Amino acid sequence: MTNFTVLFDINGVLARGNWSLADDSYHPTQPIPIELIPAGIEILKACNNSSSVLKTFGPTNCTQQHITFLHRHVPELTFELNGIIAAGSLAWKKPNYKAFLFASHAYKLDPHTCIFIDDSPINIEAANNFGMIGILFDESVKVMAQLVELGAI
Repeated sequence: MTNFTVLFDINGVLARGNWSLADDSYHPTQPIPIELIPAGIEILKACNNSSSVLKTFGPTNCTQQHITFLHRHVPELTFELNGIIAAGSLAWKKPNYKAFLFASHAYKLDPHTCIFIDDSPINIEAANNFGMIGILFDESVKVMAQLVELGAI
């Protein structure tokens, strides 16, 4: 039995919204500009409840400022992940090979046991080229079926 690490893109799989408003200028009297994507959160929770999934991470092209915003105002998302890599604050963003290399080194991951879920076909192709198993997030039912077929959930 393979134990997997599952990596979820945050913007487009787990959350969406007006990221330009997710910064230090946000005031709690305003509506939160970021909303969770229920289907993505359901998949994340299924992975966290699986004995075949060791950890879940969120490599994202969001900036560190956006991640700090999520920690403060959308903790139910960041609580579910074992870690977040804000590639938007680095020199390389997905689909750049170095973004995947950085994530794998930062968390000591073997790409061949990683499943990467993203809503961008070009990012999925990059993950596959890096040695990960890429799953396109377009329909949650298809993603769940692929995770079941892999033995991840």
